[in-house]
Amino acid sequence: MDGDGAFEVVVAGYGTRNLVLAWTGGGLVDIAEDDLADARHRSTGVVAADADGDGLEELYLLGRPGGAADTDPSVPSGDRLMSRRASGWVDLFELPSNLHVAGPDAAHAVTAIDRIGSGSHGFAVASQNRPLRLLELSGDRLLDLAPEAGVAMPGVLAVLAAPLGDGRADLVALDEAGSHRHFDNLGDGRLAGLDDPSRSTGPGQHAGAGFLALLDLPAGLAVVSVHRDGGHRLWLAGAGGRQGGFTDVTPPALAGPTPVGTVLTADFDNDGWQEVLITGIGRPNRLLGWRDGAWRELDPGPAAQSGEPTGSAAVADLDGDGRLELLLAGGPDQAAPLALHYMPRNDNGWLRVAPSTPAGAPARAALVELQAGGRVQRRVIDAGSGAGCQSEPVAHFGLGTERRIDRVRVTWPDLCTVTIDSPEPNQLLPVVHPATRLA
Repeated sequence: MDGDGAFEVVVAGYGTRNLVLAWTGGGLVDIAEDDLADARHRSTGVVAADADGDGLEELYLLGRPGGAADTDPSVPSGDRLMSRRASGWVDLFELPSNLHVAGPDAAHAVTAIDRIGSGSHGFAVASQNRPLRLLELSGDRLLDLAPEAGVAMPGVLAVLAAPLGDGRADLVALDEAGSHRHFDNLGDGRLAGLDDPSRSTGPGQHAGAGFLALLDLPAGLAVVSVHRDGGHRLWLAGAGGRQGGFTDVTPPALAGPTPVGTVLTADFDNDGWQEVLITGIGRPNRLLGWRDGAWRELDPGPAAQSGEPTGSAAVADLDGDGRLELLLAGGPDQAAPLALHYMPRNDNGWLRVAPSTPAGAPARAALVELQAGGRVQRRVIDAGSGAGCQSEPVAHFGLGTERRIDRVRVTWPDLCTVTIDSPEPNQLLPVVHPATRLA
């Protein structure tokens, strides 16, 4: 955000200013410019991605129209798509050319997707009263290409972009009935909905608000699906993309139901296995981990935040020590202080991989694979959780006691790959796209 090469934390403000928090070495300081801070709007989430291919990321700020808190007609409602220009930040939805895609019907879920592998991202946007939209930029004009791409699906609660097949960015959508639909990226701009959508809730249950996250399992990438008033599930993605469908591999420790605010996955202790954090509504946050051959409830320590509602969460290594920090926040109906949690120090090794697009922006939804100790770990650069939360655009790998890495491979949405043999552990490894033009 400030050009120093380090990532900042963007916090959407609901009834207060948006924050841009920069790490100073001893804490976080707000550096938000006035036209981005903008306390007049009410924002419930934020997703970043480079929409115009200039190497700088745009910010999609989710609004929240309607409700008792929004009865003042002078308070702007709806979403904003902020783009940095020479004159400052500009809301692309306010341009006359984009009034046809703007409006008061704010999104409740957004993810970024590079569907054609160009290095520029569109935004898959789920709203209550509209089918799923896919907003992409042509110059300064926003186009809804969901019908053309084949994803104009009604009733979407949550949406997630990830390479579940051949490396291209696919789309996963969770609908109001609790079913998941895998839209396979065909490589020509179309996203084909696969047959046999998988249902996440039992007969008579309602999914309510839903949240999605990716989890690396020995058999491949899986989708964690949690629901505000329904059961939680873990779905293993079908091999080969077009073979389609999900396999239910839900462990008893996850099944629920429990009221949740959101979900994320991360290797907090650098043991080589991701944990699952489920934030609670009216109850402590939960942490699940793979221990002794089974998924078990873990003690989240102070991150349980008993008595403090949590509506959103993100992880990042802010201080560069190879351990992830956890940032927790409330929501529009759940005011709470921001909380920054540090992981206990241990001797486990780690590697952090940061792939970029040809223009130099974070390569959202790129797949990063690490082979070490006889197994392969997989991470996908976060394109947005679908609920307005997004973690750092870095593939963070814990190594446990392993000190030798065999290789790292990055696959971009255009299927270009780069393999790095025997990288040293305990470092941040930038990986540029093969088509990058170096100055």
